[in-house]
Amino acid sequence: MIALKEADYHNLDSSIASLLEETAFAPDKSRGIFIKPNVVIGTGDASIITSPAVVESLIRYFSGYKITIGERSAVGVDTCQALERSGYTALARKYGVGIVDLGKAQRVKVEWERGVLEIPQIIFESTYINVAKLKTHFLTTVSLCAKNQKGLLSLKDAKKFHFIGIDQAIRALGKAVKPDFNLIDGIHALEGNGPTTFGKAKKVGVLIAGDNLFEVDSVALRVMGIDPREVHHIIPHEIPDDVADRIDALSSPFLKASLQHSLTVENVHFHNIRNCCSGCILAIDSGINWLMKEKKKLWLKLLKKLTTETYTIYLGTGLHLDMANPPPNLKSYGNCSARFARRNRLPYIKGCPPPPEEIIHLFELT
Repeated sequence: MIALKEADYHNLDSSIASLLEETAFAPDKSRGIFIKPNVVIGTGDASIITSPAVVESLIRYFSGYKITIGERSAVGVDTCQALERSGYTALARKYGVGIVDLGKAQRVKVEWERGVLEIPQIIFESTYINVAKLKTHFLTTVSLCAKNQKGLLSLKDAKKFHFIGIDQAIRALGKAVKPDFNLIDGIHALEGNGPTTFGKAKKVGVLIAGDNLFEVDSVALRVMGIDPREVHHIIPHEIPDDVADRIDALSSPFLKASLQHSLTVENVHFHNIRNCCSGCILAIDSGINWLMKEKKKLWLKLLKKLTTETYTIYLGTGLHLDMANPPPNLKSYGNCSARFARRNRLPYIKGCPPPPEEIIHLFELT
């Protein structure tokens, strides 16, 4: 069953209730419910993360159930801090529901097409609700239900996905681990160079729900105006006529991520981003936020530098940059770029990902 509804924060409870009833989702109360939102970083920006208000409506609807919220945030991000800063810890406290860092959860082995994955045991002991965000992604084109499941993985497996082929691995994960119910929060969404702060907020006002994550993602792609052939981790599904009619009324074409090897923000060029994970990009973003909050003088120094200087930061694996005429202020960042740094005798920031404080050395702010 698949359904979508126009929604905003004022009618959220009724919209959630309508979706659950339309899809005939009625979990066994004896099993409890596990809710997996997308809390990729610690922010209250509801265009980047699953809005706590959406999860709160689910909690209210399933009052009387044993409920647990769980997430493992992006590589290099402290999940407990992310849950706290995004409002999820306060939400759990308000309703007396459980909240867990999946990076520390007890795991069981699950077979998939490439061997064995270690998946949190709680999703098999509970009714598993996957609550994703409607947004674009610079590596995978979109981040929806299938991509949201990457937060179930151990840190080791999450990093491995980028070496074996991120799209193929996410698709295979969706075949091996199937949520009982999927919900996409598209009230506020993200377009452009998502999945975090490089993207652009977009108000869409839609919720999409169903029991098949690839079918739900297929509907979301149509709402976003993105051709399914451009998204290699989703198995396209045919959309029922009645749902298609509602999609046409609610669709809002998204600005897609650039999907190039380089991404430019202000005077900083991130090179080779198609061959890295989002962890290093997020670590740089976290480092800049750390400067703003904790090191104001260094933050002002960086702002001044960026008005007169250009930087190129090389990330990820491979040797994908012509060094006959290298760009100015070129540095390698993260362990995956070590080979490129050694070959070209470049300054190199270590870590997988490097800690936020390394932003000082990256931009030579000492």
